[in-house]
Amino acid sequence: MSSAIFNAIIFESKYNMKGNFNMGNKLILFDIDHTLLNTTKMVSNFTNLIIKKSNLTEEEVIKLTSNYTSSLPHVTYFDFTFLIQTLNLADKQTKQILSEYKNNFELYPKYDQVNKVLSELNILGYSLGIFSEGVPSFQINKLKNLKIDEFIENQYTYITQSKRSESFLSSLPKSVIVDDNIDIVNLINNHGKHYPIHINRKGKLYTIEKSSLIKGITSINSLSELVDILVK
Repeated sequence: MSSAIFNAIIFESKYNMKGNFNMGNKLILFDIDHTLLNTTKMVSNFTNLIIKKSNLTEEEVIKLTSNYTSSLPHVTYFDFTFLIQTLNLADKQTKQILSEYKNNFELYPKYDQVNKVLSELNILGYSLGIFSEGVPSFQINKLKNLKIDEFIENQYTYITQSKRSESFLSSLPKSVIVDDNIDIVNLINNHGKHYPIHINRKGKLYTIEKSSLIKGITSINSLSELVDILVK
């Protein structure tokens, strides 16, 4: 990935798409966690990495991670590098873990068909970007290791500590926004500028929450459905 992406954390946009927004819009922004990245597997990989490189047991790692997470004001403040600093490991162990964290892309599993779908959307003429929430350095590291930079345009990489910010949503160019979080999708819908698409990553558990999704919002179960929806 080009180093330019590290400068692509944009909180205000200069891009203005003319005309009323509709499904013919040519900019799509993707959430990272649970949308492109299988975050559940990533967290499991992180736990196994710490166990492998330290003298800690699985139970100890889980407990220490829980203690760190519970100390945060919100889950979006989680940063793996900060977590490692709380474990009181030997310097050599810390360096080994952080090196793997930064450079081992296998720790960051993509969902099936991510590359295929992004490639198809590029071929169809769509510009693709990122709509992400969390510690910027942590999110950028995930993005780097997903190795999808050939599909994503740096100028459309948006990372914030809170997607719920009115000013943040207003600063984005009109877009199709794909996100797994129902609350965020509903918020985007109510904001009115963008077209949200919900992606269900919870399988059958989704049926329990589906009633909270605002009626009329498109929901998909895999990224492969996105292409069919956009080319209708």
